[in-house]
Amino acid sequence: MAPDRGHLVQTLYSNGSDEEDIEEIEMDARQMLLPAATNQSHASKSLDGTLSTAHAVLERSLANFGFGRYQRYVFAVCGLGYMLDLLWASSLGLSLPVLTREISVRDSRSGDISSSFSVGLTFGAISWGILIDLVGRPRAFNATVAIATAAGILLPLLAHSLPTLCALAFLLGIGIGGNIPVDSTVAAENLPRHTTIRRLPIALVTLLSIFQPAGTLLCTVIARAVVPGNSCKDGLPPCGVDVVDDVACCASGDNWGWRWLMVVLAVISGVAVVVRSVCFDLKESPRYLLAKGRNQEALQVIRHIARFNGVHLDLSPEEERLFEHDGEPLGTNTQAGLEAWQHDVTMLFRDGKLRKRTLTTWVVYGGDFLGFSLAGFLPYLLARRGLERHDSLANIYTRYMPIYAAGVPAAVAVCLVAESRQVGGRRGALVITGILYAVPLMLFGVAANSDIAVTALSASEYAAQTMFNAILYAATPDLFPPQVRGTAGGLASTIGRLVTIVAPLIGGLALEIGGDTLPLYMAGTGVLIATTACLWLPGE
Repeated sequence: MAPDRGHLVQTLYSNGSDEEDIEEIEMDARQMLLPAATNQSHASKSLDGTLSTAHAVLERSLANFGFGRYQRYVFAVCGLGYMLDLLWASSLGLSLPVLTREISVRDSRSGDISSSFSVGLTFGAISWGILIDLVGRPRAFNATVAIATAAGILLPLLAHSLPTLCALAFLLGIGIGGNIPVDSTVAAENLPRHTTIRRLPIALVTLLSIFQPAGTLLCTVIARAVVPGNSCKDGLPPCGVDVVDDVACCASGDNWGWRWLMVVLAVISGVAVVVRSVCFDLKESPRYLLAKGRNQEALQVIRHIARFNGVHLDLSPEEERLFEHDGEPLGTNTQAGLEAWQHDVTMLFRDGKLRKRTLTTWVVYGGDFLGFSLAGFLPYLLARRGLERHDSLANIYTRYMPIYAAGVPAAVAVCLVAESRQVGGRRGALVITGILYAVPLMLFGVAANSDIAVTALSASEYAAQTMFNAILYAATPDLFPPQVRGTAGGLASTIGRLVTIVAPLIGGLALEIGGDTLPLYMAGTGVLIATTACLWLPGE
């Protein structure tokens, strides 16, 4: 007999759940059934009267677990992935000024390294987004960080020429490109949407984004410590065939600063690999297993989480029998490889609601990534002004710190209000933070008349960018059913990554045509487009 809604609600209330938690559980069950509404083998009754049998039991069990020991471990290991995402992305930008001192790179080729990294990010976003739905969550979860770590180890050892640098930057991008699609999916399927800390409601998946500015800030601090004192002096030509023996030049042995940065980051990444793959055994998502028809495995995972949390799994014999036999995968996807991916992509456009969500999400990611790609000109202009005054590399790195530090309290603040009904839930929070994100970019041309003003605008823009992306990354997995969640997130990230490949080219032309401010006006326009598109996303 299926548990009726009234019994489920009464059980949830008795375990401390509020109305928002109950609405979320019902939404999750509907999401799992959405693509297979006609497949009656999964539900003996419709959601209007009785929640889907096994799905209802699963959601009730996960709600009862709350933010237990297993969930805290998931939060921590996903946080490591979020941190590594911007830790490595920041490292290339911080290294390029000194890295190119030892490798002869013409001005026309100076963007090749960043472009190679962006192409790797794009390839990684779509590849891991597909693989996470085909091979499951844990394998992709561990592989992304392992690949990034391998590339990070090889960079200081083998990067002695521009082609090698570009190849390793591409490999690094493949690993890093999967972090957000994979880790946000793992977090969304394993963490409760809310928890309470000292009577404050915390949106957990949104809070994960605190690790991104923390990663950028950590990279900047490390670069400040190891790069300036271990790098060639500015102005020295690279040592090579065109340099006479008795002329001072920049040799690899004298330019170890950027290499030390990569070594330290590789050690941090290596620790993350050990923690994620050895110290903590991430199980397959029970929601994913149930969506794939692997009911018995889903029950085993639920039992494992209960044991890990040290709680009793309160299931009746009737409820346990719901998991005795595997069912048909939701959406009846029995293909493999390319056919399975084509099926998943087709599913995103088969239903009118999913089609609208998919296309709207693409517009949001495209505008957002255009905004923060071109917003990269803010710290670049700050650095350029410092170099024009012959400021030291150490001082330039120091100027970055308050900009990136602003993202940490911003991530904490947004997790407190991101899903509040007073601001209109996630959709309202996206619109509000999107406006705050665009305003500093638009003001830069008229208000940035001093170093303090530039730093203040840069910091406010980065804080708002952090808040907007924290909500967006948390909301994206919940827009799609579990069996295509990774594919949907990966495709959205791919759209954004494609924009990041083109954006520097557009920004460079705009910089030449319209001066310092035009790229930033274009960035603000991109953010406003993304903000407007958020109005077409579903409400809570």
